[in-house]
Amino acid sequence: MLPVTIIIWPECPYCTRVLRYIEELKLEYTHFAHIPITILDESRDFNSLRTFHYFLVPCIYVDKKKLFEGPVSRQDVFTALTSALQISNVIVP
Repeated sequence: MLPVTIIIWPECPYCTRVLRYIEELKLEYTHFAHIPITILDESRDFNSLRTFHYFLVPCIYVDKKKLFEGPVSRQDVFTALTSALQISNVIVP
C-alpha cells in the first residue's frame, strides 16, 4: 500500500469534512484501515510541508503525487484511498 498524505488547515470546514470522510470510509471498507495516512497541519508542520506544492487545502497526495486539491467530495476521498491500494498492486474487492 502506498502512503496517503493529507494537508489540512484546522479551521477549514472542507478539511474537517475530509477527515470525517476518511473515518467513515475506513469503517465501511475495512481494507482502507491499513493504508498509512499522514495528516499534515498547515498551521504546525512547516518543515514537513516544504516538499509539497499546493495552493489550497485540503490537499490529498498518494505516494507524493497530488490527486486532489481544494474542496473534495466523499467520492474523491474514496478514489484517493482506492488509488493507494491499486497503485501498489492490491486489488480492491
